[in-house]
Amino acid sequence: KVTDETAVLTVLNHERNRSVCLERVETSQPLRLSVQPGRELPLHAGASQKALLAFMPGREIDRLLEHPLERLSADTITEPGRLRRDLEAIRERGWASSHEETNIGSWGIAVPVIAEDDVVCAVGIAGPNPRLSDEVFRRDVPTVQRAALAIARSLGLAVPPVTLPSQITSTPPAPASSPQPSTEESAS
Repeated sequence: KVTDETAVLTVLNHERNRSVCLERVETSQPLRLSVQPGRELPLHAGASQKALLAFMPGREIDRLLEHPLERLSADTITEPGRLRRDLEAIRERGWASSHEETNIGSWGIAVPVIAEDDVVCAVGIAGPNPRLSDEVFRRDVPTVQRAALAIARSLGLAVPPVTLPSQITSTPPAPASSPQPSTEESAS
């Protein structure tokens, strides 16, 4: 409700090769991206999916990238090397973004909830391109992080530290050292 975009809670399916939307809260806006609970998507496309994939154990990422990456739209990442670079950037900044990777005209951001050595779920928002801007990212990434943190704390889990580069929609920040999970807000 805070962002007035569609909010989703996403987990891994039983086989750990796709995401499943567990819950959604629909925006009040007439132009919206609607994700149906129960819908499964490949882990390499979309903010919530990449937030899950980036924080999975490395051996599972390697296993998933041994198979062809399905193209859902023109901007879906289907090259394993490019996807690995994107996943590294996600781990470094603590949140995932997507722009037209699953649906033309849509964007999303997501923050994972993590256990000691695995991912548990992702909290995300998604909306149509006309409402996308650097200002929206700077405002909404910390909001999504707070929602993920509330879930994490209630389960005794954590969220990764979140950092915001000065230009969100341009090139992601260069990788640094691996961040340690946090149970404190660390949006900057």
